[in-house]
Amino acid sequence: SNLIGFKVGKKGEDLNKILEKIISSFPSISIKLGKRLLEKFKTLENIFRASEYELRKVEGIGRKKARIIKEILRKRYEE
Repeated sequence: SNLIGFKVGKKGEDLNKILEKIISSFPSISIKLGKRLLEKFKTLENIFRASEYELRKVEGIGRKKARIIKEILRKRYEE
């Protein structure tokens, strides 16, 4: 089956890769760190809704990285 134009393999493995790529596209978030965030919060939506304090509970996410994530999520797109 297709979801948003992406082929989904067994057990959603391909979708997992997409989630990892999206979160690890943030500055200073490696694939390894992205996987840790997804393991803790389970969805991108949960990561995006988490407070800086909650994000910092993930090993490797300090004050600076948590702030970067939140700043990007709150940044208005400017035309």
